[in-house]
Amino acid sequence: MGNPDPVKKVHLDIARDALSVTIRLEPGVPPELLNVASLIATLRGRQVQISPDVESRISALLKSYAPDATEQIRAVVAVGTRPIHGTDGRLDLTCLNNKAPAEIPPGSAEGAAIDHHARTIVNAIRTGEVIGRVIEPTVGEDGFNVFGQRLASKSGKPVFLNLDSTVARTPDGELWAQADGVLEHRPPLLRVARELLIPGFVDFTTGNIAFPGNVQVAKGVRDCFELHVEGDLTVDGLVEAARINAKGNVFLNGGMAARERGTLSAGRNLTARYLDNVQCLVGRDLSVAKEIINCRIGVGRKVLCEGCAVSGGVLLATREVSIGQLGTPSAVATTVVLGRLAELAELSDQLEGLRPSITAWEERAASRLEQIRKSTPRPTAAQAEELTQLEFELSRARAKSAPIEAAQLRLRTLMIENSRVDLMVHKKIHAGVTLWIGTICAKMQEDIKGPIRITHQIPPELVDPGAPPRPTIPAHVVVEDLIKGTRVELHQIARISKHDRYEGPSVANAA
Repeated sequence: MGNPDPVKKVHLDIARDALSVTIRLEPGVPPELLNVASLIATLRGRQVQISPDVESRISALLKSYAPDATEQIRAVVAVGTRPIHGTDGRLDLTCLNNKAPAEIPPGSAEGAAIDHHARTIVNAIRTGEVIGRVIEPTVGEDGFNVFGQRLASKSGKPVFLNLDSTVARTPDGELWAQADGVLEHRPPLLRVARELLIPGFVDFTTGNIAFPGNVQVAKGVRDCFELHVEGDLTVDGLVEAARINAKGNVFLNGGMAARERGTLSAGRNLTARYLDNVQCLVGRDLSVAKEIINCRIGVGRKVLCEGCAVSGGVLLATREVSIGQLGTPSAVATTVVLGRLAELAELSDQLEGLRPSITAWEERAASRLEQIRKSTPRPTAAQAEELTQLEFELSRARAKSAPIEAAQLRLRTLMIENSRVDLMVHKKIHAGVTLWIGTICAKMQEDIKGPIRITHQIPPELVDPGAPPRPTIPAHVVVEDLIKGTRVELHQIARISKHDRYEGPSVANAA
């Protein structure tokens, strides 16, 4: 707003926000007004605060004014201070900045090998990992206008967080994960979610999944994708030829059709609608509702598939097996291995492989020692030295042989105590089904209608400490018709072949 002096040659303009004052001098200002004191008096008349800075600006303005000027000159002579408002507090999530999903590098050569399956949207958080930091708000600084009036500043607002036990906050604002999972931020909530929900498919939109907690997939898992889960896994749709590895329980509500390329490993129990051409390891119990087709499955404890038909492939179980139907009318090769603890059996085989070399070493030393003693009543110095060396070697051989024998006996006892042959077939066993029971191979010669039960458990008194350390189950395995109440020996209804050691199929590690 402009305010001319009485002679309308000196104008005083005060900005609307009162943060600046401008003096305009018209041509022909009377000489008596062209001094600092006069202009200061004009400013004071408008309540403008005078400071040394204002005085120096006025002096500079007057020096630039020429008495014979033909044009107006102007200058800002007073300046206020704007308030500096405080900044709001904020949440700096370091982990999200440092764990951005992998992208295709810019400038990648066309046709270069890029694993699109490995790109993932899941950024797992581990216990003890720094999640981020809370940045505190600043207070702000007041300003002043040209009248000397204070212009209040606004202080920044603090960030409000609702933290649960999965996130810890230090006094200096640092945030630490107190659990494994994935970071969930729905202001004001900040937590580490121990369960991951995937609303669609595991496919190119998600990439492979590696998660330290439980995972639930609302749809299915596409070909060639991988899930590595440290908790339980639930998939509501179909699992195709994927690689599944879960340390907890696995629930496949839509089943799995792996086309001989997919693998599955469950650290605890596996529950599925059906399994088709899957290579699978189950730490504890297996439960399948419909069918198992041409799979290779190793089960650490029980098979509980009362309504399930098993056709083709290999099923290896340590304890009880309950199945609806075994084999097919067309005699598709179907093998069931009962009572075999695969890992302990492999250890026993490895120990057994060490025995021949140690035994041969021991026999050579003992034979040479006996030969020298019989042929030379009074050994020479050289022969005495050789005798001493042979006695030392014989002692070493026996020292190595004893712990191997003890370990083999312990393994044998563990296998006998923890393995159990108990096969229940509710509907039918078809001809062509092969049963491995210890070192006995039984091939069914005709269809047998269920419900039947095949049982045998090695009693401890049958263990021969001097026998090779492998479980050998006698031929008198009992087949019981649960409707008729009759019992027959297995060799009466199946072709039996006995082996010195287990020679049946195994299930490779699916992990």
